[in-house]
Amino acid sequence: MGISDFFLFKGAPETEGDARENDQTHNMSFEGFVDPTGAVGPNVQFIVGENNANFEGEIPMLPAAAIMAAGNDFKDPQFIVVNYLLDICQGNGWFKLVDPLEPCVIKMNSRKGKEAKYRYLPACDYIAPFSFVDCAARFLRSDVCVRVSFPVIHAILDVFSDKKTVTLDADHNIQIIENIPDLQWVRKYQNCAFVRNEKSLVCWHNSVQEVTSYVRTLEKKMVDYVWEKGNAVDLNATEYVPRVTFTGALHKFPKSDSGSDDTTEEKLENIVFQKVISENSSETSKKPNLTKTSSRLSVATPTNKVSMDLSESNYTNKVSMDLSEGSINRREPLDFSELHEPTEEKEKIGASSNSSQNNENENHSTKSTQLTTKERISITEESIQDVSSNNEVELELQVSERPVMYTHATMSALSVALVLTWSGLQIAEVAKTIKAEKDYYILFSLLMVAPYFLFTSFFGSAVISVVFYILGPISQMERNSYSYSVNKVPRIKAVNGNLPHVTIQCPVYKEKLESVIKPTVKSLQAAIRTYELQGGSANVFINDDGLQLIDREEALERIEFYEECGLGYIARPAHGDNGFVRKGRFKKASNMNYCLNISKMVDVQFHERLAEIEHPTPKEESGLYLEVLEDVVKEEGKCWAGGDILLGELILIIDSDTRVPEDCFIDSVSEMYASPEVAIIQHASGVMMVVGNYWEKMIAWFTDLIYFSISCVSGNGLTMAAFVGHNAFLRWSAIQELAYVDEEDGRTKYWSESHVSEDFEMTLKLASLGYTIRIATYHDRGFMEGVSLTVYDEITRWSKYAFGCAEIMFTPFKKWWTGKIFSNLFILFLNSGIPLSCKFSILSYMGTYFAIASSLIMLIANYFIVGYYNWGYSRVYIDAMKVFVSVLVVFGCASQVAYIIGRYRIYKHSIWQMILEFRYSVLFCVFMGGLSWHMIVSIGSYFMSIDMQWGATAKDIDDSNFFKELPKATKNYRFMYIVCILIIGGMILGAYGVPYAYQIRLLVCALPLGWSVASHMLAPLVLNPQLMTFAW
Repeated sequence: MGISDFFLFKGAPETEGDARENDQTHNMSFEGFVDPTGAVGPNVQFIVGENNANFEGEIPMLPAAAIMAAGNDFKDPQFIVVNYLLDICQGNGWFKLVDPLEPCVIKMNSRKGKEAKYRYLPACDYIAPFSFVDCAARFLRSDVCVRVSFPVIHAILDVFSDKKTVTLDADHNIQIIENIPDLQWVRKYQNCAFVRNEKSLVCWHNSVQEVTSYVRTLEKKMVDYVWEKGNAVDLNATEYVPRVTFTGALHKFPKSDSGSDDTTEEKLENIVFQKVISENSSETSKKPNLTKTSSRLSVATPTNKVSMDLSESNYTNKVSMDLSEGSINRREPLDFSELHEPTEEKEKIGASSNSSQNNENENHSTKSTQLTTKERISITEESIQDVSSNNEVELELQVSERPVMYTHATMSALSVALVLTWSGLQIAEVAKTIKAEKDYYILFSLLMVAPYFLFTSFFGSAVISVVFYILGPISQMERNSYSYSVNKVPRIKAVNGNLPHVTIQCPVYKEKLESVIKPTVKSLQAAIRTYELQGGSANVFINDDGLQLIDREEALERIEFYEECGLGYIARPAHGDNGFVRKGRFKKASNMNYCLNISKMVDVQFHERLAEIEHPTPKEESGLYLEVLEDVVKEEGKCWAGGDILLGELILIIDSDTRVPEDCFIDSVSEMYASPEVAIIQHASGVMMVVGNYWEKMIAWFTDLIYFSISCVSGNGLTMAAFVGHNAFLRWSAIQELAYVDEEDGRTKYWSESHVSEDFEMTLKLASLGYTIRIATYHDRGFMEGVSLTVYDEITRWSKYAFGCAEIMFTPFKKWWTGKIFSNLFILFLNSGIPLSCKFSILSYMGTYFAIASSLIMLIANYFIVGYYNWGYSRVYIDAMKVFVSVLVVFGCASQVAYIIGRYRIYKHSIWQMILEFRYSVLFCVFMGGLSWHMIVSIGSYFMSIDMQWGATAKDIDDSNFFKELPKATKNYRFMYIVCILIIGGMILGAYGVPYAYQIRLLVCALPLGWSVASHMLAPLVLNPQLMTFAW
């Protein structure tokens, strides 16, 4: 039993329950898709009246449905809704130029798996193939769809008689199709399309309210356009009375992509109810050649299927694809300038690979790091003029140079001066000691100067930041600068729909479909719809790393959802499946690399074969794409793939639990277009609350502070903003400059698989190449991300960051004997042209993790040094009590006050609300105090070359209680609790269990260590809201 057996409709048995579908609104249950070549798929079932009939091959004409009594009709809620929608359309005059007997309203009755039942009104005698009802059900598959026609639509189509889009305003560039059968080619996310030959407008949406509201909006836009532009309605065009297009022989009409036109006489032979035909009805307009502006594909709605075996025995070893022949619309790429020649960095990935990768196509796909073979357009004044003169894109912006702010450089200089002052004071104490006591052994303390500088850099930056947040200038936060965008740039204007194509890349693992993935896709669909109406195009590219790992039923449900929404997806095999290796300690990078490689292989082969076809039609392109994808998947032999997996000029990378603003693409595209030196635009994000407990609120508060800090340092002049790995637009050409060939498996890699902090590694490489990473705040936290829902996930996240900083800066201990202490990436970073102030900020950030990790070890050493020397130690040593108080004052109090004042000055946030949030700082101190052990394990594992693995963060949370969470916490951190108990026992023993001369009872040595141990033990417990739940 193959996957096709699950997707194909088997034909519903004839039961008595089907008799209830017998009313004047036809109930059409269908499965399968229509072949664009003209043949109807073999898996179509129509349910009409009391009889169920399965028809294979071409659909015969169907008899009219039996009409039930009116009283029975209005007892059916579905009939009431359809009739209500019909009344609304008629009441608004939207059917003025629609034949009163022609079906023009269709609503999905129910859906069960791949089976969908539809109701439509008015009832008619026949349902013809490629009629409005048939095409709406088969190709659009939306919940509600209407076809309206009134005079202003005729006027609009007359004005845009030679165009492929109707441009009502900058945000409403609506597609035009030639006739109803062309619904199979539409961009589904636009939710509307003008039909040129029928002089009508088709709208579809998820509910009656959304459809009617959308039609009202478009009606107003059309009337305003006609009024403002002074475009009068052509009186001859208004004589048109629509033909009846639901008759049985409509399937004989040649499709629009065939290149042939019908004459009026041929159509008359197939018309059953012919009323009045104007003289203009005999004129036909030829479909525009879409291939003239094409070289990138975007899948609309799948209409054909290529499936491989997915039986239970072979489930994880086979291929599944669902694509559409004739469902792909080509887009003209609008490339950006490149500042550097493509470079190849040859470095060997640390993880071992047991799989042997072939092959010619694989090697061929890595010959060039460029996605398309067309010459890139350099973004200069001359090229902008050329583009505008070619009528491809009209720019309405004056690109002004962004100033570089020097506030951050000033703050960094002051921070360095402060840290050097502290270090100088310590060196002065060493000199005094040597002079007074002739103790030259104290010179060994100078070895701590470098670590001391690294550990205290962030502390010094925090002190200076506190002063600037309270007293410093803020005007720079209100204007755009080199790496900071607070105001949107002027939008580029699409003339012929040639805005850059955007690909939304979404890595997915085992997240739940209903609660995590579907809401994210719904948010993306709204954003894509807006961008398409503005003249752009976009596709969603799912990198599903869990599809071949989850249960078979759940996998089929996911695939069905991807196909239903027109999403492209790739899923690689499980680790160890026939020798396949999922490389890397954190699998996200290798997952994205694998999917990008498959996409690249498909793109290269597709363009090579396409070049052999002269003037290809959309159907030929779609069929060719389907063949190429099938060939690549078969050649790969392990992955599953489907939909549109090709990449656009820009990539929006998101997590599976993300919400994006509805109007976010055009602004980032415009900014990328205006600033070719920018490789990444990172958007400041808000927090998407999932459970709303005190832990999630605390992490949300901390996340807001992080983005506020990133925005401030970038606005103050940091030339390289932070890239956090999601909610960011990436320039695909810049990412390809980082590509290198992995010597172990011969594949091209874009993201580092040898670093767990692949986003930070990419940031350093891009900055070293001279690219800019910019942060944008103009969407006012419209981008939303999920945070760690449990304290376990947050501890793991910090441990992963510590591990990542260690591998970026240093090599493992086993390489130190060769003299290679620092990593190649760190040396590249130090020798790069990145400004010194930026280098200092990055070093201080990385040094923080080493400082936190070393704190527990230093506190234990401090306990004995202070306790036994009893203030007799050298003044060179700074005891832990002073450090503890300093950290508590600066980070626990002063920084929080400065954040409140700074956000009030810059963003005018409610000061009382921010004061209430101050309570989270107490809990966060407990969390930070309990991190040292976990970072010791993480950093120590790296230096000792001990393998560590990290999985994806949980995106939702299951119900739990005290009796489940307490054993879980003690089990996960059992070694930590053992060490903490030993430390507590040692402190008690040192205070009371040894002779008096050796007892340590000083508060100054016991308090810092006691706080750290208590925080370690309490953090997994008191910061776990579920553990506070006493339920059975």
